Amino acid sequence: MNNNISNIKLIQKEYSVINLVDSNNKDFVIAMVKLFIDISREFINEVNIAIIDNNLSQINQSAHRIKASIDVMVISSLSKVVREIENSNVINDELKDKINFITEKLEFVTKQMENDFA
Repeated sequence: MNNNISNIKLIQKEYSVINLVDSNNKDFVIAMVKLFIDISREFINEVNIAIIDNNLSQINQSAHRIKASIDVMVISSLSKVVREIENSNVINDELKDKINFITEKLEFVTKQMENDFA
């Protein structure tokens, strides 16, 4: 990733880093994007393993950890879902569908970010 984010205000996608944008601190924005990508990949790996292991506690904890990052990046389509996953009390098809939804969306968003900040 480089520091070329001059077109950042034009980005109207699945995420918004507008809240992070400070024209005097582009390095901060790049660092936050990189951190979000790393946290998202970690979340995806953790919940996939937790589903296989039938580990609800790990699913709840992973959702709790990524929740703030989703809010900072203003991914409104995931805000409610991540909270539902965090508060789930049973692993069932509905929870698995929510996890599939959030992981697919995070994969899509992180690819967008990599393209936008490359």
